[in-house]
Amino acid sequence: MPDCGPADGPAVTVYLTRSPVDSVMAARFEEPTRPYVRMSFYDAPARLNGRRFPVRREPGWGWVELCQTGGDCAPYVDGWVRLEAVGPGLGIRGELSIDGPRAGTLRGGFEGAWWDRRMLCG
Repeated sequence: MPDCGPADGPAVTVYLTRSPVDSVMAARFEEPTRPYVRMSFYDAPARLNGRRFPVRREPGWGWVELCQTGGDCAPYVDGWVRLEAVGPGLGIRGELSIDGPRAGTLRGGFEGAWWDRRMLCG
């Protein structure tokens, strides 16, 4: 879904959840029920398609973290995320291979709906 980056530019946030996020939750800016993996990419959707992002402690392009039920969020610090499709009419599709000292290992593909929402960044 659309989001704002740290410099108030365009961004995209992706939630990997056990249950689907619906349009009402997205419109209200509600976070999904934990646990979930949250990925944030600091660029416009059209510029994310087909790109592979290295996951490091300070990647610069965004971040990936695991948010557990009743606990803090723990960063993934090694691996990669590849986005195959992102945006309206495309949904969200990609694959990842990521590791974190507290977050553990996660590998595989993901696919989901794109929920558009109005963002005023800047």
